Amino acid sequence: LAPEYPAPAGPNDVVAAIRWLAASADALGLDSSHIAVAGDSAGGSLSAVACQQLRDSDVTLCAQVLFYPSTDLSPAGDKLLSRQQNSAVPPLTLALMKAMSDPFVCHFDRTDPRVSPLRAADLSRLPPALIFTGECDVLRDDGRAYRDALQQAGVAVDYY
Repeated sequence: LAPEYPAPAGPNDVVAAIRWLAASADALGLDSSHIAVAGDSAGGSLSAVACQQLRDSDVTLCAQVLFYPSTDLSPAGDKLLSRQQNSAVPPLTLALMKAMSDPFVCHFDRTDPRVSPLRAADLSRLPPALIFTGECDVLRDDGRAYRDALQQAGVAVDYY
């Protein structure tokens, strides 16, 4: 979706797709009360953002499954310990992460929760989360920080 369609196109598209799925659930033979979102890396971020944006809507998500999610593209995110410790660990080095994310957020506020879901003012009432991170992953502490923030907001989280 970047750079041809920079932020917030990606999050908006994900929310639109989930809304379509929920509205079409009966026609598709699906139970709309069992819709969950899942994603890895930037997809984990998109899944987290979708949960936040749909929280007060007519669409109810039953779970969010986040695999090593990118949750903070703000300058504060650059200070996360795992980004320093694992900056050169392949396959996702810090340089590669920035090369992929910079075009997406080129002219967008990096603290906006639509690209940095950790920066959302309110994380309460979100669906239960299952978060996976890798010990030697540059995004490890993104997932840990999001886990902590969700738990502080009263959201059930399983973390591995």
